[in-house]
Amino acid sequence: MKKPALVFSFIAAMSCVGQYALADSSSDIQKQCEENGLNYQVAVQFVKNVQVALKNNDIAAFAKMGRYPVTINQGDDIHYTVKSVKDMMIRYPVIMTAMMQTNIEAQKPNDIICNDQGAATAKGEIWFNPQVKSAQFFVINTMQAGS
Repeated sequence: MKKPALVFSFIAAMSCVGQYALADSSSDIQKQCEENGLNYQVAVQFVKNVQVALKNNDIAAFAKMGRYPVTINQGDDIHYTVKSVKDMMIRYPVIMTAMMQTNIEAQKPNDIICNDQGAATAKGEIWFNPQVKSAQFFVINTMQAGS
């Protein structure tokens, strides 16, 4: 019964994306990360690493960046769990569409969201938890046409 609450919490967090994305500067975003116990430098580097993996179409590298199980939210009604690196590699083409890749690659790595749920890419597509030395994603919100 925890899954609906988890999905709801990320949907609720997504409704706040605009609030966090409106930070005036990198120092404001860094402050938001620190206030939530997240490592800003690790978060920025993680986004850069994701962008490199996507640009190089390195599916294995991307899949290894996950903390499994990973929750996938595709639109409002489709939610499922990817259970392993192997499973992510199989599902990658459906999850990381060309539109998702282009959008994530175009974002500034330091334009991130930090709140009590974790950190996310600028539009909330990939949620991750930057700790002292590393980060792993745990939720992916796929983009639909027209998003």
